[in-house]
Amino acid sequence: MTDEPNIGVGLGMIRRRRWYFWLIIMVYLPATWSTLAYSHSYRITGIVFAIWFVLLCVIIVLLATAKCPSCGKYFHMRNASLSIYRSCRHCGLNLGTGKVG
Repeated sequence: MTDEPNIGVGLGMIRRRRWYFWLIIMVYLPATWSTLAYSHSYRITGIVFAIWFVLLCVIIVLLATAKCPSCGKYFHMRNASLSIYRSCRHCGLNLGTGKVG
Protein backbone atom coordinates (compact mmCIF):
# COMPACT_ATOMS: atom_id res chain seq x y z
CA MET A 1 0.00 0.00 0.00
CA THR A 2 1.14 3.52 -0.73
CA ASP A 3 0.41 6.68 1.22
CA GLU A 4 -2.71 8.84 0.84
CA PRO A 5 -1.27 11.74 -1.25
CA ASN A 6 0.01 9.32 -3.90
CA ILE A 7 -3.34 7.54 -4.00
CA GLY A 8 -5.12 10.87 -4.46
CA VAL A 9 -2.82 11.91 -7.31
CA GLY A 10 -3.20 8.50 -9.00
CA LEU A 11 -6.98 8.55 -8.68
CA GLY A 12 -7.05 12.08 -10.10
CA MET A 13 -5.18 10.90 -13.18
CA ILE A 14 -7.60 7.99 -13.63
CA ARG A 15 -10.60 10.33 -13.24
CA ARG A 16 -9.16 12.69 -15.87
CA ARG A 17 -8.67 9.85 -18.33
CA ARG A 18 -12.26 8.69 -17.71
CA TRP A 19 -13.53 12.22 -18.43
CA TYR A 20 -11.56 12.27 -21.68
CA PHE A 21 -13.13 8.93 -22.62
CA TRP A 22 -16.70 10.05 -21.97
CA LEU A 23 -16.08 13.43 -23.62
CA ILE A 24 -14.83 11.83 -26.83
CA ILE A 25 -17.86 9.51 -26.85
CA MET A 26 -20.23 12.48 -26.46
CA VAL A 27 -18.48 14.50 -29.18
CA TYR A 28 -19.04 11.87 -31.88
CA LEU A 29 -22.63 12.59 -33.01
CA PRO A 30 -22.51 16.40 -32.84
CA ALA A 31 -19.19 16.48 -34.70
CA THR A 32 -20.42 14.12 -37.39
CA TRP A 33 -23.77 15.85 -37.86
CA SER A 34 -22.34 19.36 -37.93
CA THR A 35 -19.57 18.37 -40.34
CA LEU A 36 -22.07 16.79 -42.69
CA ALA A 37 -24.47 19.73 -42.36
CA TYR A 38 -21.84 22.39 -43.09
CA SER A 39 -19.69 20.60 -45.65
CA HIS A 40 -22.31 18.44 -47.42
CA SER A 41 -19.46 16.05 -48.10
CA TYR A 42 -19.22 12.45 -47.02
CA ARG A 43 -15.49 12.56 -47.65
CA ILE A 44 -14.87 15.34 -45.13
CA THR A 45 -17.25 13.65 -42.69
CA GLY A 46 -15.23 10.46 -43.14
CA ILE A 47 -12.03 12.35 -42.33
CA VAL A 48 -13.63 13.77 -39.18
CA PHE A 49 -14.73 10.25 -38.24
CA ALA A 50 -11.22 8.90 -38.82
CA ILE A 51 -9.71 11.60 -36.58
CA TRP A 52 -12.34 10.88 -33.92
CA PHE A 53 -11.64 7.15 -34.13
CA VAL A 54 -7.88 7.61 -33.73
CA LEU A 55 -8.48 9.85 -30.70
CA LEU A 56 -10.85 7.27 -29.25
CA CYS A 57 -8.26 4.52 -29.67
CA VAL A 58 -5.57 6.62 -27.98
CA ILE A 59 -7.85 7.48 -25.07
CA ILE A 60 -8.90 3.85 -24.63
CA VAL A 61 -5.25 2.77 -24.51
CA LEU A 62 -4.51 5.49 -21.94
CA LEU A 63 -7.52 4.41 -19.89
CA ALA A 64 -6.68 0.72 -20.10
CA THR A 65 -3.07 1.24 -19.04
CA ALA A 66 -3.83 3.45 -16.03
CA LYS A 67 -2.21 1.86 -12.99
CA CYS A 68 -3.95 1.60 -9.64
CA PRO A 69 -2.12 3.78 -7.09
CA SER A 70 -2.81 1.21 -4.38
CA CYS A 71 -1.82 -2.16 -5.90
CA GLY A 72 0.10 -1.06 -9.01
CA LYS A 73 -1.90 -3.22 -11.42
CA TYR A 74 -4.09 -1.94 -14.26
CA PHE A 75 -7.11 -0.19 -12.73
CA HIS A 76 -9.67 -1.02 -15.45
CA MET A 77 -8.15 -4.23 -16.84
CA ARG A 78 -8.37 -7.75 -15.59
CA ASN A 79 -7.00 -10.46 -17.87
CA ALA A 80 -7.80 -9.22 -21.38
CA SER A 81 -11.05 -7.40 -20.66
CA LEU A 82 -11.51 -3.66 -20.20
CA SER A 83 -14.27 -2.63 -17.83
CA ILE A 84 -15.12 0.91 -16.86
CA TYR A 85 -15.98 0.16 -13.23
CA ARG A 86 -15.47 2.76 -10.53
CA SER A 87 -13.22 0.46 -8.52
CA CYS A 88 -9.95 -1.31 -9.19
CA ARG A 89 -10.44 -4.73 -10.77
CA HIS A 90 -7.74 -6.19 -8.50
CA CYS A 91 -7.71 -4.58 -5.06
CA GLY A 92 -11.14 -2.88 -5.05
CA LEU A 93 -9.86 0.70 -4.54
CA ASN A 94 -12.88 2.94 -5.10
CA LEU A 95 -12.46 5.82 -7.53
CA GLY A 96 -14.78 8.13 -5.60
CA THR A 97 -13.85 7.49 -1.99
CA GLY A 98 -10.24 6.36 -2.35
CA LYS A 99 -10.86 3.47 0.01
CA VAL A 100 -10.20 -0.20 -0.61
CA GLY A 101 -13.15 -2.52 -0.35
